[in-house]
Amino acid sequence: MNWFDRLVGTFSPRAALRREATRVQLAEVSRVRARSQKRYHDARRDASWGINTGRVEDAIPRMVLSRQRVRRIVLTNPYAAKVRNALLNNLVGFGITGTPIKGTPKKVAEAWKLWLRHADWMGRCDFYGLQELAVGTTIGDGECFIVRRFDRSRAGVIPTRIQVLDADMLGGGPDGSGIEYDRDGRPSKYHFRERRAGHLSAFSGKAVTFDAKDVIHLFRQDWPGQMRGVSVFEPAIKRFEDFDEYMDAEVVRKKIEACFAAFITPSEDSAAEDFGIGGESDETTANDFDVEVLEPGLVQRLRPGDEVKFGEPKPSAAISEFARVTLLGATAGAGVTYEHGTGDLSNVNYSSYRAGSLEFQRFCGRYQWLTIIPIMLDRIWDWVCEDAYQTGVFSKRYYEMAWTPPAFESIDRKKDAEADALEMANGSTSLRKVVGSKGESFEDQMNEIAEDRKLLDQLGLSDLARPAAKASSKTTTAGDGNTEGKADDASTD
Repeated sequence: MNWFDRLVGTFSPRAALRREATRVQLAEVSRVRARSQKRYHDARRDASWGINTGRVEDAIPRMVLSRQRVRRIVLTNPYAAKVRNALLNNLVGFGITGTPIKGTPKKVAEAWKLWLRHADWMGRCDFYGLQELAVGTTIGDGECFIVRRFDRSRAGVIPTRIQVLDADMLGGGPDGSGIEYDRDGRPSKYHFRERRAGHLSAFSGKAVTFDAKDVIHLFRQDWPGQMRGVSVFEPAIKRFEDFDEYMDAEVVRKKIEACFAAFITPSEDSAAEDFGIGGESDETTANDFDVEVLEPGLVQRLRPGDEVKFGEPKPSAAISEFARVTLLGATAGAGVTYEHGTGDLSNVNYSSYRAGSLEFQRFCGRYQWLTIIPIMLDRIWDWVCEDAYQTGVFSKRYYEMAWTPPAFESIDRKKDAEADALEMANGSTSLRKVVGSKGESFEDQMNEIAEDRKLLDQLGLSDLARPAAKASSKTTTAGDGNTEGKADDASTD
């Protein structure tokens, strides 16, 4: 407080508190306005919007959404973190598994399984952990780089190793962007900083150069000629920031309202007497009135004429609707449903949740089969085959690989199983497709079933070998014409 505020507080503490509360509100408004203006000016400064330069990259605002800004919102906003986790759970899950197709030599499958454990150049993750790291970085930053390295220290293990780098590691090259292009506009070389020195924001001065054939630039391409990736939070981050600012403003308002707990207006007769409300603290105000304390279970007598007034914080009736509408737009912009992004299932039923989940599953499938598998996984398998052939582990240069994304769990397993059985019966689908849709390898599952049945026959437990067939036959018997006729007769009687 300045001298004038202290002077006001001497004669009217309530007026001094109102002045301080108004000052806090003005400071909050100024902070929000400054942040909004900064975002606007950054966008204007960093973008070449509306200028036809002939390059696709100049047709959109560039670097409006910085990587630091995305990482901050994911770390501080629980709903942004939930969106990222929902995308990772459905795009990668426990890993997109690869199985050499039928007819591939057994030693190829064994070498592949052994390599999965040693795929990480840094030695921290297996191949499925690298998938999560690469896709998670692409979700937040919009892109990541997967570099091919070599480690021949382990005998019998394919020497290919994978290192995942973010875009902050780019640096160097003729124009300083870190990426060189040939005459046709295709990447020819990538330049990366050698390492981070000490902490995340400092880099060593040296650069390492890789040929384009040894680097995978993973990002989702949304328009022809696009050279760099865009974060999935690009259309959603402002909503998340608005939500945080609104909640911060509500907390500030509640704190201000909580400052006005109770006000005592003593009568003229008792003003000079030691007679107040609540317990008295050791503090006094500037006009020598005791600061009263409200305690639970307090019973206090007042003199006739004494008056007590309490502050009345008003509830924000629109806060729930604002939160729902804001988060609805934020989750939609990030590509997930409201329920997946917030965990709020209070306003859905089975049909609406299933309809939303099917749309989300289609989005995830498109991302998996059009971006993750062809751009990242197929190329990594090409590297493995090439290096395995060069080192004598494989007898051929290439073998076919079948990728199986994680299955989407059924909401109602019985209904889905009955629908699958009906479609297989009428020829609409095959058992191979049904097994593949559940994230399993058809050959592995059929071999496993055959081994189980053989073992059960040997142990004299063949009755346990086909429980599904028994259940199916019971269902068919219960639904034949004779049974239905008896049921109709019984109902008629």
